Amino acid sequence: MIFGSIVLLVLSLIYYNYNPSNITIFPKCPFLLLTGLKCPGCGSQRAIHCLLHFDIKGAISYNLLLVASLPIIAILVYAEIVRNKKQTLYIYLHRSKYIWILFGVVISWWIVRNMFDIWIQVTVTGYGWRQTSLSGQNNGKWGRNRANLSRF
Repeated sequence: MIFGSIVLLVLSLIYYNYNPSNITIFPKCPFLLLTGLKCPGCGSQRAIHCLLHFDIKGAISYNLLLVASLPIIAILVYAEIVRNKKQTLYIYLHRSKYIWILFGVVISWWIVRNMFDIWIQVTVTGYGWRQTSLSGQNNGKWGRNRANLSRF
């Protein structure tokens, strides 16, 4: 318990003092690098940095699921701390029904955030899939516009 608290304090200090957007020592998401799609945790490091600076709006913009799950995380940590005193609370929160619900929420978030991000890129910014060939000529085939490949 003490070791976990010390690790949490050190990580909080690092994330408070260093912005993951600007410092290259923070790990990048391998799923994003390989596929161009965001995983459920993408943006969490930047969201934590924003939360430590009380920038709730910025944290939500980086990872809404992380911010929304903070009360659940707090309840689960509390249940773990009082596990021996309030066993019924611990058992109630760790039922398979709730684990499957949380799993479904994470998978849904994964799908929706990528669908919405692709929709934003195509409709608002003009990036994404267009009916052009790779040479830029419209030949009736779907493909990515070469000029916009750098966005993905």
